[in-house]
Amino acid sequence: MVTVILSVAAGLFAGYGIGYAFQYQGPTTREYFLFNSSVDLNESLYPYIHDTFFPDHLTANRGDTITIHYINTESPPQGDKHSFTMSSPYSTNINVNPGGNANITFTVNLPGVFRYWCVYHEPTMRGYLTVLG
Repeated sequence: MVTVILSVAAGLFAGYGIGYAFQYQGPTTREYFLFNSSVDLNESLYPYIHDTFFPDHLTANRGDTITIHYINTESPPQGDKHSFTMSSPYSTNINVNPGGNANITFTVNLPGVFRYWCVYHEPTMRGYLTVLG
């Protein structure tokens, strides 16, 4: 009976190991399309900047290369300039004029949650990159 139980247990562990091996994906390139958006606020009641990022949360695995296609959806010439800014360890600061776009590429090697923001429209225009480790 003990032999049967040990055999079943060993088979389960081997099955989980094989299952994990088939689910594991090595580092890959992930592409995201990022836009600026706005929330319709009554500015007399809520005196905050109403610009936001869409999406406001990106996820990648450790070792992935990320390409962000950032598109400023505001119309020139009266639209606002926006930025995609991150601090260390993924330091970047890219400005995008109204109607313009930028491609931002970097490799994520440190797991954690990292904030990105627009230097012109804090505190509402921010998002988060989660790197799974």
